[in-house]
Amino acid sequence: MEENRANSKPYNLLSKIKGLTRCLLKDICNGQSPVLYLDRYRNYCSNPTGNCSCSYEKQQGQDMLTLQRECHAHRLNVLLRVLLIVQKLLRENKHGSKRDIYYMYPSVFSEQAVVDRTINDICILFKCSRHNLNVKMWQHDTDTDEFNSSHWCLLEKGNKSSYKGPSWNDVFTKHEKKYAFVLSKFFFSDLLTAFSIIGCPNYPRPIKQLVMGWLRFMESGRKIDCMNSPNTAYSIPVHAEEVKGILILFNFLYLCFLKDCWTSIDITGVAQYILIVEKETVFQRLADDQFCRANRCIVVTGRGYPDVSTRRFLRLLMEKLHLPAYCLVDCDPYGFDILTTYRFGSMQMAYDAKFLRLPDVRWLGAFPSDAENYQLPKRCLLPLTVEDKKKAEAMLLRCYLHQEAPQWRSELEIMLKTGVKFEIEALSVSSISFLSEKYVSSKIQDGVFI
Repeated sequence: MEENRANSKPYNLLSKIKGLTRCLLKDICNGQSPVLYLDRYRNYCSNPTGNCSCSYEKQQGQDMLTLQRECHAHRLNVLLRVLLIVQKLLRENKHGSKRDIYYMYPSVFSEQAVVDRTINDICILFKCSRHNLNVKMWQHDTDTDEFNSSHWCLLEKGNKSSYKGPSWNDVFTKHEKKYAFVLSKFFFSDLLTAFSIIGCPNYPRPIKQLVMGWLRFMESGRKIDCMNSPNTAYSIPVHAEEVKGILILFNFLYLCFLKDCWTSIDITGVAQYILIVEKETVFQRLADDQFCRANRCIVVTGRGYPDVSTRRFLRLLMEKLHLPAYCLVDCDPYGFDILTTYRFGSMQMAYDAKFLRLPDVRWLGAFPSDAENYQLPKRCLLPLTVEDKKKAEAMLLRCYLHQEAPQWRSELEIMLKTGVKFEIEALSVSSISFLSEKYVSSKIQDGVFI
């Protein structure tokens, strides 16, 4: 059943939508209150012993929706309206974003988060993934527990002249800098850029995640040849299911032989790796230093918390190419949370974690111990904030760290004990090209990863 869930066809989903609608109408016509049962999924809990029943495959109970409760009636109303839109997308073989869906009935949905939850409910109900519904991400979409679209709505409304809500300073102060920090973490290299971009609604915002390296593939008939210029960034495909003919280069002779050959042949058997970097600034540093020319690898950035497309693409690469993957994140609680999102998935999409998580990803850095090992000056180290400590303490309770990643948990404890954090870029304090010339390659060669 789980495999069918990942490969749901449009005609099967259309049939399920029709079947559900008929059942609901039949109950109403017979004077009965329609009832829907939604499975609950949980990929982690806060059990400090690690002794729990959390699973990536099995549901953890059910929610019952009925018209007999007013709050459930509204939730069913929203679900049916979203289903109507999804049905239209599937019939016409078109794609729409969650934001597109929200603007179909904004007065009914009230906020973007309502649509987000409903999309998840539909996926659970029909045992499918979001892309099977022809629903794609919108430009601020992350699908993680840390950030959701309602934060963007608040911030964007605060910058419209007609809006008389809290000022930037009020929002920034009230939420202990969390929203502004999230903005800079997710999409921008610094806080100043975040303010300038969000303050100008017409400013072109970066929405694509990036890949570069020794790889080429086809997406919807379009040829993507990263090998032609391995240090040039390309956008990660939005629809991973449409990616075909993945090739990886291990020898320059292959490049000559396969120059004009676009097939579904997979070349495997020689040691290579995938490097996942948290931030675009680090990705750009590696590109500028010609990292992929000196190291036969694929480099990917999700620009902060990874969206569904990034995780699905990475999972596809790991399954097709059988390569080890290493993750490089900031040494702070948010970087650690991004790392766990790659490996374990997010609670928000726990129902689909089996198909989104990267269980074999290794943590390359930055470790708390790197500050001492690489003799970082004190000016590069920042104290953990109250919010940082709360987040780290909450993550320490997650059951999967006890069960599957005790060494990761130990590193997080060290971070809390030392009370300091630092960014990946701090490692380059002695040399601007330190990351690309020494740090990454030496740690992989020496096996200094978890």
